[in-house]
Amino acid sequence: TFQNRPVATQDNRIPDEACGSRESLNKLGSSMGLQSLLIANVNTRAMENSVLGNTLEALIGACYMDQGFGRCKNFILSEIIGKYLDMEQVIRMEVNYKSLVMEWGQKKKKAVTYHTINELGSGIQKSFTVALLIDAKIVTEATDSSKKKAEQQASKKFSEQINETSQYHG
Repeated sequence: TFQNRPVATQDNRIPDEACGSRESLNKLGSSMGLQSLLIANVNTRAMENSVLGNTLEALIGACYMDQGFGRCKNFILSEIIGKYLDMEQVIRMEVNYKSLVMEWGQKKKKAVTYHTINELGSGIQKSFTVALLIDAKIVTEATDSSKKKAEQQASKKFSEQINETSQYHG
């Protein structure tokens, strides 16, 4: 998950970051017109927030169960990715490293926390230094113009560290 993979790999896989988020799945389900196939008594907000993404996941799962991996992969590549994903937009998509680090921490049963360790300046000249801690140990720091950006930068640094070493894979 932390590797800087190209948008489509040599075996035509799309990175989890590109179409794995709930928001992305919902938008994709909407572009595919899945709402016209549903008979559901839910409000528009529920439809936009989760139902379409869940429906798309169910469709892909049913395809896999019924047709197997190979045919399901071909269906996804030709009928979903080929028709409904704008690859230029996916390429420009920004990876949310903080979410990836939080997911990694949950999988590895590690406590992931962020602490602001320094604030400098004022107004538009303000900068924040944030430390990323794994199990209460500082593993990296980053400085940026907002706490959120500094957390993203620290998360990106950490994700690059764990790609280079197996130190955190245990």
